[in-house]
Parts: sequence; structure tokens; C-alpha cells
Amino acid sequence: MQGRPIVIPDGEITAELQTISFQVNASSFKDGLLKVTIGLGGNDADVVDLYFDESLDCGIITPLPVELTRFEGKATESGIALEWATVSELNNSHFEIERSTDGERYTSIARQQGHGTTSTPATYNYTDKLPKNGTNYYRLKQVDYDNTYSYTKTLAIKWQAGDAIQLAMVPNPCRNGDCKIALTNAADRKTLLQLKDMAGRVIYSKTVTSDSHLFELPLNELGKYKGLYFLSATTDGQVIHQRILLE
Repeated sequence: MQGRPIVIPDGEITAELQTISFQVNASSFKDGLLKVTIGLGGNDADVVDLYFDESLDCGIITPLPVELTRFEGKATESGIALEWATVSELNNSHFEIERSTDGERYTSIARQQGHGTTSTPATYNYTDKLPKNGTNYYRLKQVDYDNTYSYTKTLAIKWQAGDAIQLAMVPNPCRNGDCKIALTNAADRKTLLQLKDMAGRVIYSKTVTSDSHLFELPLNELGKYKGLYFLSATTDGQVIHQRILLE
């Protein structure tokens, strides 16, 4: 081979058996042929000349604009709650939340500002308070400052209007444990009931299954507790809360 030698920046060279690998900054070279001369065994050893041109893929690594670790959603009392998290971001302008009812035609329903460039993990939340009846499809459109964008995976979440479970403590305030938990639309569903104090500690937990649309659970064992508490019910991914007063 013939060609004018080009001096390349120092790079790290490793060798194992007959394989030699090294890294150079390809952006420092002009267009045309790149000649790499490798000498093995000292000044008197054989010399190998390698030529590369701009048409070859030299394995240039480009950092991902946004590294998403999760994107998930569920139906709640307030609507369909979406949450996603990033471990790092590069030139991230914003996220657009898009929704579809057929999985093909999407409409942007909200926008969340990004964190620009950061290596600090971040969590984002959005609740669609007006989901369509049936299956809703959601995806994120991540947009850079230069308006380039990419899409995440698609979530399919069912929403049944008027069929969400309802939770109530009767009466509220509850005196001396003489009260009941009323669950509506909980028929044939496993429901996790929890009572937590203001510090978030669970003081009561029970999984129940009702065979009717109105389920009542006596709570006379709670007579020893006094003060403000949070009551929650979790069914089929739906979570509802109510603040109650025990006297």
C-alpha cells in the first residue's frame, strides 16, 4: 500500500494473542484515508499499515439523549396516573405525553419540562384526569433542544367510567371503633385495606373479597386508636385514599 503517513494522537493499545485494539479520536482527522502504522517487536520488527476511510464504521459512541429507566401507569380514583424515571439526561428540553384510543393515532395531552443535561436521576408524574372509556394508550415523546425527538414504549391501560371503587368510613369521625368501612363496586375483586398513621406506619391491614357491590367491614378492634389516620383501598391497580378521624 502507498500513502502519506498521518500522525495520530496517542491512544491506549491493548493486545491479546493476535488481536490488537486501540482508541483514537476520529473527529480530529480530515476527510480522506487514515493510515495507521503498527510496528511489532521493536525497530527491526515487521510493520503493518492499515488504511481507513470515512465510509467505514469506526464504532463512534454517541451518548443517549435520555436514559429512561421505567415508564408505567395505572388507573386510580383520580384518573390514569403515569410515572417515569431517568437516570441521566442530555439536552432534554421536555416530554410530551401522548394518548390514543386505537394505538395508532395519538394526540398530545400534556407537556413536562425536562432537566436539560444532568447525571442526577429524576422522576416525573402526570395524571390524565379525563381518560376515555375503554383502553387508553400512552407514550412519551422526548424532545431535545434542537427539536429532535424519540418515542418510548406504549402503555395500554383500561378505564371504566363509573366503575371505579369507592371507599368510605361510616361514620367519620369514628368513635370507640364503632364504625364500618364501606366499599362500593368491589364485587368479585380482591381489595387490600390499610390504615396508616400520620407517620406512614401501617396499623391495620386486611385483604378482603366481596361478593356484592356494597361491602361492609366492622372495625371494632380499632377502638384503641385515636387521632387522624389515612385509610386506603387497592383494587386492580386502583388506589383510593380517605382521611379519617378516630375518637
